[in-house]
Amino acid sequence: MVKMIKTLTPIDDLTGGLEAGTLVLIYGPTGCGKTTLCLKMAENIVKVGEYKAVYIDTEGGAPELPGIRFMRVRDLREQGEALKRLRKESPDKTLIFLDSMTAQYHRRVLSAPAEFRASTAAELGGVIAKHLGILREMVEGTENIAILTAHLKSPVEHHFKMNMLRKMAKAWREGRYVPSAGDYMKFFTEDPVRWIGGRALGMHVHRRLRIFVDEDESRILYIEKWPLKYNYCIRYMMDKSGSIAKIGGLFDLQEQMKKKILSLEFKSL
Repeated sequence: MVKMIKTLTPIDDLTGGLEAGTLVLIYGPTGCGKTTLCLKMAENIVKVGEYKAVYIDTEGGAPELPGIRFMRVRDLREQGEALKRLRKESPDKTLIFLDSMTAQYHRRVLSAPAEFRASTAAELGGVIAKHLGILREMVEGTENIAILTAHLKSPVEHHFKMNMLRKMAKAWREGRYVPSAGDYMKFFTEDPVRWIGGRALGMHVHRRLRIFVDEDESRILYIEKWPLKYNYCIRYMMDKSGSIAKIGGLFDLQEQMKKKILSLEFKSL
């Protein structure tokens, strides 16, 4: 029987909690609240007392909270070393947060000369796959869970196309342009990999959740990879103190709503 761990966040309303023995990816655009959601989960888990929380911070922005073990890393090498140290400790009944899984990967890729970025991404993708392998060793067949975050990837990688996309988004904000269905197909549906970190990240995780930000600043937590629960959502609000409040119940992300929230991401570029 699968053991579900309650997080006391809107995730519980969406999925019933997190499954022991799984890797869960939460991704979305910058500023959507991935870190806030993870910190709230860690804080709640520690307060309940049955589980421990380890928080590996790769971006330096997560505030340390009582009862949570924090590990700070500055590059991919330190990220790998932190994971290996943790594996040696054989954690038990522990939620392992890696926020963000691919921040250092992304910095390395962007710092490479343009002509070498594709090869750099491929090389570092192998490093990310090794880190995912260590995490799977620590969670599979145990009561541990690994929660990973990643930023939303722009599907437009060529510099000229990105420049054109920004001009189009600016024209839309100014009311001079309305994107067509063709624009959605071109910029949002060609590449199935929506997160920074490559296909390996999507393949190695057991569950995948995406965060959208709506016009009223509410968040929509959307299931992308979860048995029998695909396409369900829950809406919630966050305030500056980190409090999270659910709004309404579960709903199905209809095509019209999906186009709207995708358009908001387009408009924010």
